[in-house]
Amino acid sequence: MSTPTKKKYPYKGKKPVPKKRKRINWSQSLKFVRKRGTLTRKQQFKLRKSLRYILFLKKNKYLITYKKPDILKVFLSKSAKIKPRRKTRIKLRHQRLIAKSIRRARVLSLLPFVWKVKA
Repeated sequence: MSTPTKKKYPYKGKKPVPKKRKRINWSQSLKFVRKRGTLTRKQQFKLRKSLRYILFLKKNKYLITYKKPDILKVFLSKSAKIKPRRKTRIKLRHQRLIAKSIRRARVLSLLPFVWKVKA
């Protein structure tokens, strides 16, 4: 009878552990991307879309109110749902302010609750 042989690993000691990517926030990732200079198409699109919302908010900083439904329509999807923060890429404070003003505008019938109904 032959004895079972152990599997041999090419490295001595412990197996190497894969490095974890350090999680960074959005502004830090922007700085990193700008330093590097090269962006993929997906990154360019994401950056352009997110910056659009941020610049929009900076211009209309004091105009976010339920009385201005044309501004609030930017933050609604095709089916009149409020866009999530991960899509708009804005601060939590601004997102809450926008959501609250959209709800008020809906109650006062300045904005619709639903735009498209699936038939």
